[in-house]
Amino acid sequence: VVEQEGEKIYMQTLAEFRNLDMSDLFYAFNEFGLDIITHSNIDGTLSGNADVTTVWDSGLNPLYEEIKGHAIITIDKGELIDYKPMLGLSRFIELDELKRIKFDRMQMDIHIKDKNLNIARTYIKSSVFAMYGSGDHNFDNEYTYKIQLQMEEVLWKKAKKRTPESTE
Repeated sequence: VVEQEGEKIYMQTLAEFRNLDMSDLFYAFNEFGLDIITHSNIDGTLSGNADVTTVWDSGLNPLYEEIKGHAIITIDKGELIDYKPMLGLSRFIELDELKRIKFDRMQMDIHIKDKNLNIARTYIKSSVFAMYGSGDHNFDNEYTYKIQLQMEEVLWKKAKKRTPESTE
């Protein structure tokens, strides 16, 4: 839906997308302007629904502070590949395991408001560990991501590798 109110032009987009290749998507959209994660760091398929309202002035310049949106997306058969922030966990987890972290499914709830993209707390069960993640990413490419690992699971797995299984 496109409509003009005074000097502003509003466009509301309702989108449904299914089984988009994550790596191809990041590549096609020039990494979405991100440098922390690129098409070479991710794999999997993206599906979901989005409701986004964009606003422009009469010269068709975007008014970023007025953009609003909500999306619920699902990533299936996801993978983080050589993702540097995760490689820092090599003190606790074998480096080879951290180079390719796989997960079956992750669902995220995303809100866009006040030049900020907010990712609500999300549970991720991967091939290496379980964690919760959330964060804010503003339109100036400044971000704060919070990751809460379930370290007891990581440490238990590490201790179990060092101690041979009992046969009894």
